[in-house]
Amino acid sequence: DHFKQYNDDNGHMKGDETLFAVAQLLDQQCKRPSDTCARFGGEEFTLLFSEMSEPALHRKMHDIIAAMKTLNIPHNGSPTATYVTVSLGAIIVQPSDVVDFSLPIDDIIKASDRALYQAKNSGRNRFVINYFSAIK
Repeated sequence: DHFKQYNDDNGHMKGDETLFAVAQLLDQQCKRPSDTCARFGGEEFTLLFSEMSEPALHRKMHDIIAAMKTLNIPHNGSPTATYVTVSLGAIIVQPSDVVDFSLPIDDIIKASDRALYQAKNSGRNRFVINYFSAIK
């Protein structure tokens, strides 16, 4: 959260170090062989968890936010917290969302982005989980 401010206050080298630490933390949350963590651009990352129940996804999101707090990277310019935080947007895709054995990846990305901005607009350092089918 507020990563531009972090870069402005600490410099891009420190920003890159912080992105690397966050990437490692997120990658550690991908424990199953089918889980994937990737940098999506800038300071955004994508995590893909297949066959995960909604309660398990809630726990995973809570775990990520708690791990960021434990990482405790100072972010004095943040209005959200004194440490680097993350906002998370998640989409649950159900089998009924798959049409002709394909998924509209652009729509999934847009829906995930909407969930992310819901989390940011509701105070940051939190997560929002939406169902893909409900927001097409």
